[in-house]
Amino acid sequence: MLVLENLTYRFLRPNVLDIKLGTQLFDEDASDDKKARMLRAAQSSTSGRAGIRLTGFQVWDAASQSYVQTPKPFGRALTVDELPLGLARFFYPPLSSPTSAELASSASSSSSSAAPGPAPAPSPSPSPAPLPLELLLPVMRTLVRRLDDLVALWSTLPLRMRGGSLLIVVEGDPTALEAALLRTQEPDPPSPDADGGEEGGEEGDEDDDAESVSTTDGEGNAAERTRQAFEMRVIDFAHTRGLLPGEEGPDEGVLLGLRTTKGLLEDLVQKLVAEQKAGRQ
Repeated sequence: MLVLENLTYRFLRPNVLDIKLGTQLFDEDASDDKKARMLRAAQSSTSGRAGIRLTGFQVWDAASQSYVQTPKPFGRALTVDELPLGLARFFYPPLSSPTSAELASSASSSSSSAAPGPAPAPSPSPSPAPLPLELLLPVMRTLVRRLDDLVALWSTLPLRMRGGSLLIVVEGDPTALEAALLRTQEPDPPSPDADGGEEGGEEGDEDDDAESVSTTDGEGNAAERTRQAFEMRVIDFAHTRGLLPGEEGPDEGVLLGLRTTKGLLEDLVQKLVAEQKAGRQ
């Protein structure tokens, strides 16, 4: 059964990151030409060595009240050593810096600016204003714990996933993010019969029930009380299958990608804690 879900629906200003998982990007039944092409793509990007490739993302900039888009070519051009810069550009842009490809592009554009020829490559995207660290760090620590759970789960699954992704969504509006985090700390509401009865009549109960399950506001948007601080899902299962004869164990390429992402997030958390202690924000 195919299930479609808008994972950004319950966010006011969603920051969205798509991370391609796995070291093998093609199906076994793909043509030889496609296999060769996808093998070259993996070997020439971070997929082959790290099991992940950043495929583009958007980050809300509260200062300009607009999204800053980072396109797919950015992720394709990253080296493994530059993956921390790429992840920082999504979570905390002040800790990022131009990549080698961006520096080379900038230098090439400068040297050829007076000469006729093709249009220069785009320069690095402007840096969005970062989320407050006291809000961002709890989110990132929870993401690390959930990645631990995903690694444990995928270690038990006899599957092969080709072309799947890890989607991370974080609320980009500081006020909305703070409110969503506070709601996660609130105690669960009492059950309907916690005070010992069904007083108020059936008609009143039906009205209360109708109100309690409403998840939208008057304009069809997610109601404020249902908004999330963050979400993380493995998506794009169209090319996921069981094991073929001779195969065994979990998908080591996907596991490598999940472990790489977890390690990158852990390292970034340490840097942000140091940033917070230094009082630079």
